[in-house]
Amino acid sequence: MRVADRMLFGGQGLDDLAHDVNLEVLNRDLRDPRVHDEVLEGSDTVIHLAAIVGDKACALDEEVAVQTNWTSTVAFARRAKALGVRR
Repeated sequence: MRVADRMLFGGQGLDDLAHDVNLEVLNRDLRDPRVHDEVLEGSDTVIHLAAIVGDKACALDEEVAVQTNWTSTVAFARRAKALGVRR
């Protein structure tokens, strides 16, 4: 299993799982399409949770919110499909 997170709010939520040999944690930003292949390598399923959530958080930097929540999500999904990710 692989998790990609840009650690916008730190990585504390993953600390308890750091010892799990079945988990690979990548500090990556999905807004950068150059990381998509690495993140998707060997995957047949993607659970996409990368987003800036809530009106207040999105209003802090609307451009970054759109890049994160829309633009990079669409690009990532298209790349996953092109690489044959089934789900």
